[in-house]
Amino acid sequence: MLFDTRALRKWNAAKLRALARYALRRAGEDHLPQVAGSLTFTTVLSLVPILTVAFALFTAFPMFKSFRADIEGYMFSNLVPGSISRPILTYLNQFSTNAKGLTAAGLIGLVVTSVMTLLTVENALNAIWRVRHRRPLAQRVLVFWALMTFAPVLIGASLSVSSYLVSISAGYVHKLPFGLGVIVSLVPILLSAIAFAMLYVFVPNTNVERRDAFIAGLIAAGAFEIAKRVFGAYVAHIPTYTAVYGAFATLPIFLTWIYVSWLVTLLGATIASTLPIIRQGYWQRRTFPGSEFFDALGVLLLLYRAREQAPRTVAERDIGRRLQLEADYLVDLLIKLKALHLIGKLQQDRGETHWALLCDAHTTTLRPLYERLVLNLPRLPRTALARHLGDTRALVSQLQNPALDATLESIFTTGERGVAAAAQAAMAPAPASAVPAAANASA
Repeated sequence: MLFDTRALRKWNAAKLRALARYALRRAGEDHLPQVAGSLTFTTVLSLVPILTVAFALFTAFPMFKSFRADIEGYMFSNLVPGSISRPILTYLNQFSTNAKGLTAAGLIGLVVTSVMTLLTVENALNAIWRVRHRRPLAQRVLVFWALMTFAPVLIGASLSVSSYLVSISAGYVHKLPFGLGVIVSLVPILLSAIAFAMLYVFVPNTNVERRDAFIAGLIAAGAFEIAKRVFGAYVAHIPTYTAVYGAFATLPIFLTWIYVSWLVTLLGATIASTLPIIRQGYWQRRTFPGSEFFDALGVLLLLYRAREQAPRTVAERDIGRRLQLEADYLVDLLIKLKALHLIGKLQQDRGETHWALLCDAHTTTLRPLYERLVLNLPRLPRTALARHLGDTRALVSQLQNPALDATLESIFTTGERGVAAAAQAAMAPAPASAVPAAANASA
């Protein structure tokens, strides 16, 4: 089940607006329009090499050789608006035929160009999932090779199934039973959904739930079909490009369509990456001054308690789930804690990062954490305020808080009272008597 029914009852217009703002913020942070434009450029450069390699792999399977012409027509009738599919297919066939006459060095160049484009796609998807580390190059090439191999096989298999479904109808192609007709008509959309889901599952260097990938794939496939029909109707009934560019209009129309296609693909990836956040309600988490300090204490508490049981580490995904923190926010927080030498990344279990507490909770105090995340007093002398104020000792003395010398262990072992004490220590001012004393000292 995608959502908790109890949570669904609490949805209202305000939450829907907040969710819409969250989705728009994520899309803006990922710069989807700019990334789609970049991918459009690289796609134009590598489309012929990719198709040449893909069709070479496709015809390597004897059972699908007879489908070569059908597969080309199928792809372009379902991936490109009808008004431009025929000229584009003609041009690409000519380019692909010319590519077959290349030398071995030229063919290697085609393969390298194809791989470089797929690497660009991987970088874009990793950015959407907030993945900071890429796979080794050999693994990435193997993933891309597998995708390029299975995609033609998948389409060929669908053509075989479609042909079989039509043949069992005794030749009455236009009089198919209602259910069979619906199945045949849904094959392209289901195929696109599977292709999108495979892209979202296997390309990003992170664990993507297949359920989320397939849901996003269905949404992307539906949006892709709608966009194709709307774009085709626009080109057919509002011939702006034809009036301006004449016979050359096919190229800008094709470029625009590639851009729209990548935009739909990236939006689907954004949906797949945010479904876990929406399902768990992370997007509703409110931040406030000092919230990062308390989130860091929550991380340290989980790792402190994990020391008592094997494997004495906590998976990064589990930390985010138990504290209800977004993945990108959690990664930044973990990096800050690691820079303070409080925690460490110890192992990779099936591609998932695990963390453990490295500091001695018996001697480590709240002060370094507070100074890193809330108020860094040691940096005060280097600020513009210090230059204008001159002597900052009185201000530093006022802001000093002895309660921050409490150890992590004293906080964690006292339960809720300890957390409340940490909050009080973080917010309580120093005694007022410190100001006159500091002022006298400076005098």
